[in-house]
Amino acid sequence: MSTNKSFTKGLHVYKTIVNHGKPILAKQLCEKLNIEKSTMSRLLKTLYEEGFITYLEKSNEIIATDINSSTNNKTRIELMVKKTKALLE
Repeated sequence: MSTNKSFTKGLHVYKTIVNHGKPILAKQLCEKLNIEKSTMSRLLKTLYEEGFITYLEKSNEIIATDINSSTNNKTRIELMVKKTKALLE
């Protein structure tokens, strides 16, 4: 599968998770989007590793993460490191 097609499928998966509005199972995503289980597994793994989705604790249910929150938190940490770097040197 070309990168473009994979990227497009990944975006469709993410959009479906976000628009679903409640936790969803991989099996449901496969059925809704007509994507094979092995392909869905790879797409979800990438979305998880990149921080776009998470799994509910002790469950296979998937939810979208708040990417704005994680981006803001990362930025705050980077600013703190930058400001305190001189003190540490």
